[in-house]
Amino acid sequence: MFEKYKNGITLFGILSILAILFPPVVWETNTRIHNTGFSFLFSIPKYHYLSGKVNFGMLLLELFVILIIAILFQLYFDKIKKTTKNN
Repeated sequence: MFEKYKNGITLFGILSILAILFPPVVWETNTRIHNTGFSFLFSIPKYHYLSGKVNFGMLLLELFVILIIAILFQLYFDKIKKTTKNN
């Protein structure tokens, strides 16, 4: 049943695991929020006395974009495969 969607599910799975292992990190103070980019989940860096936190809103947005990319890849996979075979 899922054999037809194997390529899209695989792409979504791999990209999602990478997104979760390297989530967006922020440092929050009383007055500011510093977006620090991405960091490995098990070693989030500290800044002076602040420890970094995972930005879950941005992570969910990232996973949603990955889902859209995987769906588009699944829809156009046959065309991509035909194009690469012809060249």
